[in-house]
Amino acid sequence: PVVHFDESGLRVMKELNWLHVASTENLTHYEMHKKRGQEAMDDMGILPVFKGTAVHDHWKPYFHYGKKHGLCNAHHLRELTYHEEQYSQQWSKKMKELLVEIKREVDSHKAVGDLRMPPKRSSYFSRRYSHILREGLKEIPPVHLDEKKRGKPKQHPAKNLFDRLRDFKRETLAFMYASTVNLTNNRPDQDTRMT
Repeated sequence: PVVHFDESGLRVMKELNWLHVASTENLTHYEMHKKRGQEAMDDMGILPVFKGTAVHDHWKPYFHYGKKHGLCNAHHLRELTYHEEQYSQQWSKKMKELLVEIKREVDSHKAVGDLRMPPKRSSYFSRRYSHILREGLKEIPPVHLDEKKRGKPKQHPAKNLFDRLRDFKRETLAFMYASTVNLTNNRPDQDTRMT
């Protein structure tokens, strides 16, 4: 029902190739490919037929497959810490604390055999998540427009993270809605470490 996906650059005969990994608790599939994106994922043959929840690091090609996704919150936690420390974004600190709090509660339910958090609790956490984002938007500095530059102006780096957390709320909180989904996507990272 849940498979973790990742890819990592690897040199083969001095040329950059990509090691694609699909991992479950008991099985890991490795495949080398010259490409990183959708062509390689199609050739690998797992994602095109996969019907469960794909857990990954939010790389866009993964969203071409399936309907259910879980995002790696290890990435989010690192970014939230960075924006808190680098840009004094207090919403980042609150969001980080909330994700950890949800994880603790999910673990406490798993410990007693509950496969799902009670709907009242998940609804409560979902509302807090949205509230932190609403309040956080007020903290993110606006980007001053430079009339000399053409094209769309760049956003503040914290706004990019904010947008991802807002637009992919369900995927970020997938670990809260299904106990089979992990908070992080560390499994394929660990599976590729030795290679």
